[in-house]
Amino acid sequence: MCAEVAVASVSIRLTLEGDALVLPTEFSCEQSAPTAIYASMRCGIHEVCGGEMMTHLGSKTHFAIVCGRCFLRVPVHVGIRTFFDLREECAKKIMPGSILPGS
Repeated sequence: MCAEVAVASVSIRLTLEGDALVLPTEFSCEQSAPTAIYASMRCGIHEVCGGEMMTHLGSKTHFAIVCGRCFLRVPVHVGIRTFFDLREECAKKIMPGSILPGS
């Protein structure tokens, strides 16, 4: 019999409709050591459809987090440089509950 180890993950709610980005366990949203966001990176899983989410440069002022399965596209200002910044920005725009516990 094998014991399963539950690994806690962090989700960041991106839209008012409840679309959330589930971060890989190696990514950090902590202020002390946040993971940087850069163009064309795999940044997690779309909690709703299970598609892989990536970042894409969209314009001089915004990049986009895009789901490869359902093509959800969430614009994010280029001033957001870490997942800590993204979590804080989403918390300001979508209150309450932008930080969701993983499953």
